[in-house]
Order: sequence, then C-alpha cells, then structure tokens
Amino acid sequence: MNVQKVVSAVVGLVIVVGGYGCRQLAADRADDVGERVAEAAAEEVYDGSIDVGGAEIDTDAGATEEVDLPEGWPADLVVVDDLDVLFTTADSTGLNITGNVDGDLATTARAIEADLVGAGFTVDDEVTSDEGDGRSSTVVTATGPEHTATVSVTETPNDPHGSLTVVYLLLPA
Repeated sequence: MNVQKVVSAVVGLVIVVGGYGCRQLAADRADDVGERVAEAAAEEVYDGSIDVGGAEIDTDAGATEEVDLPEGWPADLVVVDDLDVLFTTADSTGLNITGNVDGDLATTARAIEADLVGAGFTVDDEVTSDEGDGRSSTVVTATGPEHTATVSVTETPNDPHGSLTVVYLLLPA
C-alpha cells in the first residue's frame, strides 16, 4: 500500500472541506488524519482489525479480495465498481472507505455521483482541480437523509495499485 498516496488523498480532502467553510470540521478531522495514517502504516504489518483511539480499521494487509464496508454504511450506497478497498474506518465522527481503481477521472466521478443519487443523496457540488505532476482530482459533495458525503477521486499515475485513489467520507447529517 502506498501510504504517501493515502496521505495525499486525505490531505486534499481536508483542504477541500475547509474551502467549503467547514473550517471547524476540518480542524476536528485533521486530528484524525495522523491517527489514520499511523493505522494505515500498521495495516502493512498486522492483518485483521486494528483499533487505535476508538477508530477501528477492518483490513487484511495485502488483500486483493473484497473488504467489508464499515458498520453503519448506508445499505443503498454502493462503492464504485472494481474498487480495491485498502481500508475502512468507522467511529463516532463518521465512516470512511479508501481504495484504488483503474479508470478515467471524469467517468469515475460521474459513476460516483450516480451512485450517490441512487442512494437518495442530493449532489451539492463537484470540483475538479489540477494537482500538478500529471494528477488531477475531483471532489463530490452530497447531502443524504442521514449523512453528508464527500468523495474525492485523485489520479495516481504509474501506481501499480490503480490509476485512481478514491476516498469516501460520510459524516452524520
């Protein structure tokens, strides 16, 4: 697993969330970033479930098989097809799924939007930005009956794990 890629995706997500006027939310979640990065690094060493500070990661290091969605994930919300789930988290502040998939940025973002709408969410915004070094990212925000969703899709060229990193973040509405 490429920890740098996960850190880049999470940091990008925090920056975008802050840009939407959720500075306090970003500050609260920033405390979790270090914890989640440490958990992701520990995932490479330990198989199974890791619990650090109340946030549980269900994983199987190096797995290519499907990983269970975090407890509390909306039954109607599917993740993008062929997502190689790297890890999931579930705690009192929200739900997270991070993974890789091969595909086109625009096509994948549209599929995620359709999945959100199909699960009863209303898409609030979509922002695409150039990250440099041949990478772009798209962040989709949506409001659902029980959660707000922020999903980032970041190009990860030359990565053997997939050409895109996808990070789903669901927070209680």
